[in-house]
Amino acid sequence: MSSIGYLEVKVPKEKLLKLREDMDRANPASKYGRYKAWLHYANLESAQESGMHFRYLTQSGLGVADKFICTCGLYIEEGENLPNLFITAEIEDKSRELLLDPVQKVRGHRDLGDFKSASCALIVGSRYIQSKSCYLYSAYCQECGEIIFEIRNEEAKAFVNSHNNKHLGQL
Repeated sequence: MSSIGYLEVKVPKEKLLKLREDMDRANPASKYGRYKAWLHYANLESAQESGMHFRYLTQSGLGVADKFICTCGLYIEEGENLPNLFITAEIEDKSRELLLDPVQKVRGHRDLGDFKSASCALIVGSRYIQSKSCYLYSAYCQECGEIIFEIRNEEAKAFVNSHNNKHLGQL
């Protein structure tokens, strides 16, 4: 079994519409279950739209290591020693305030714009600011360690694009 890999996790709009229709048509006894299914994919799609990378799912199985899955589809299996895939100790020290989850410390993420190209800069957190009625986002670069805290989503996405262009040569 692989220690790292990718799953197809992009949520098509059609899937959300179909899940919503199924929920609306469900009998009362099934409605809550259908709602939870729709909510799972609606939340994933929202995170992907905002550019957030985080451990969205954990798959567990009998006799199989836990698989931690990011919103971009990157997965790692728990217990594997993969030091060359993790950010450096220096970058981890710089990013300590971000309280990164295990998936956010692994390199090799995909860009949430196309789910194909690599991304070394990640939006890793958000906080709702009630007084401004908006979310502010935090991000960091896995290559140089630069961090931004609580800025608008457009600015966080620009930070990600700038660092991906600088470090990975993406357009």
